[in-house]
Amino acid sequence: MADNDNTFLNADNIYEEVEGESGKSLNLIPDQQLNLAGLIASRFQIAEDARRTHETRWLTAYQNYRGLYGKKIRFRESEKSRVFVKVTKTKVLAAFGQLIDVIFGTGKFPIGISETKMPEGEVSHAHLDSQNPVPGIETTPSEPTPPQEPEENPYDVGYEGDGKTLKPGATLGLGKFEERFIEEMAKMEGNYVEGLSPIPTDLEISPAQAAARRMEKLIHDQIEESNGSSELRSALFESSMMGTGIIKGPFNFNKTLNRWDEDEEGNRTYNPLEVRVPRIEFVSI
Repeated sequence: MADNDNTFLNADNIYEEVEGESGKSLNLIPDQQLNLAGLIASRFQIAEDARRTHETRWLTAYQNYRGLYGKKIRFRESEKSRVFVKVTKTKVLAAFGQLIDVIFGTGKFPIGISETKMPEGEVSHAHLDSQNPVPGIETTPSEPTPPQEPEENPYDVGYEGDGKTLKPGATLGLGKFEERFIEEMAKMEGNYVEGLSPIPTDLEISPAQAAARRMEKLIHDQIEESNGSSELRSALFESSMMGTGIIKGPFNFNKTLNRWDEDEEGNRTYNPLEVRVPRIEFVSI
């Protein structure tokens, strides 16, 4: 048989592109058209038979957890009461609690991003060259240190337009050294020197590690926005009860962000923003 023969085993020849449409159409010979329904039915029957054993086991596990007797269990007419010892429920809840403690023991979703030993696309170590400083970055004090200003009240929230807006990445509890470090790091973005510094006083960074931390922070934020922790807990519960837990994703999801714009006169208008974000979902077996 030639390689380009139109058979069910060759998907490239079964489907053909339809000009002007986004889908595909089946390109079958008359014999294949007559046998297509039978082929689909036989494939479905094979998949159903392969799954039946597992479904029977899942149904038995669910009935044992709920304390229900199966339809195959018969009782005499003289029996007035039925007793079911829920040992399965106790074991399932104990196993589920242990899994939750292990996976969510750190207080965040169990996904971590770290740089590799030999990162690609980003250097592993870099430093600020004090011998050839970047313009705009002060590496050595040229003037006497001015007297230290009194610390401001940390509980003073201020007002809009007071010029006390925190810089990106800064927090209210940072000291002078941390603020200077953040400013210099922002200035030297793209101007750092690759490699470790021979001078201990030079500022050293790990761009690969910083990129990995930013990616981890972004992934955790996206999972939290899609309620990923709750979805994972549901999958862990079914895994404890039936032996299998399923989570699908990540896949794109269109999300609406509520936003209001304010004009010069102070009038506010509703202007929502549509963004595409990743999402994961729990799928019951």
